[in-house]
Amino acid sequence: MPFWMPAVQRSVFMPNTAKHNDPLPQGGQTVYNGRSRRPSGATGFRVPNPVLALMFGNQSSPTPDSQMPQKKKTVILGLTSGIACGKTFVKNLFQQKGVPSRDVDAFVDEIWQTDADLKANVRREFGDEVFLPDGSVDRKRLGNIIFSPENQEKKKLLESWIHPKVRERMQAFFAESSQAQEDVVLVEVPLIFESKLEDMFDKVLVIFCTLEQQLRRLMARPLKDGSTLSREEAMDRINSQMPLSDKVARADFVIDNSGTQEETERQVEAFIAALKNGPEPVSPPPEC
Repeated sequence: MPFWMPAVQRSVFMPNTAKHNDPLPQGGQTVYNGRSRRPSGATGFRVPNPVLALMFGNQSSPTPDSQMPQKKKTVILGLTSGIACGKTFVKNLFQQKGVPSRDVDAFVDEIWQTDADLKANVRREFGDEVFLPDGSVDRKRLGNIIFSPENQEKKKLLESWIHPKVRERMQAFFAESSQAQEDVVLVEVPLIFESKLEDMFDKVLVIFCTLEQQLRRLMARPLKDGSTLSREEAMDRINSQMPLSDKVARADFVIDNSGTQEETERQVEAFIAALKNGPEPVSPPPEC
């Protein structure tokens, strides 16, 4: 069934022009942008499924050679958003629906725990005082050092050690998923645009909610000491990030998480189904 039909509640196919403080069309909608990271093929189907047309390009008319069975390419999705917009909730939905999903922070944790070369570099550059008695790195103390304004060069140095290792682990995950012939895999990367990692993915999915929802969710989160952020403190954290409107503008797909969890779940289910079903002739979408 086409992606915009009534069975997929309140989903639309439209240019991705949402602004951070401009509500998306009312009630749990999925917005798609026409930007593609790969060249489109020759025209073929009369009107291809818009989601799959964005993912794979238009499909050429079959020829005897093209009818031969071919290994399907695994679609690699990057998931990002602003703070308190629901990235992890949506990633977990993908995981529950059978899409292999990872969090880039999990890759970073693995590196800190297992990479002896990284620990040796940190000890040489920052000294024994950033290590705990068990030999692990005291990442809080290290963070206090590298995030001070006078130590930005050391921060860049640390990133130059970690970022290539993160890329290696993501590439290994993608290779394993391709070998297993997964249809779709997903990695949650909070700073995908800021870290210039978007080109590692076929498409980038951004999770949207309103600014007021961001503030309420962030203020409700308990900190490690049990306290919570004031509205001003929460706003400062939001403002320290790339504006959500900029991420939405650069996204290939946007899921609106400003409605109920059930509405978001329906969007995720329909999105996954469209990716897995493959391109097929469909009726044109209604005007939006």
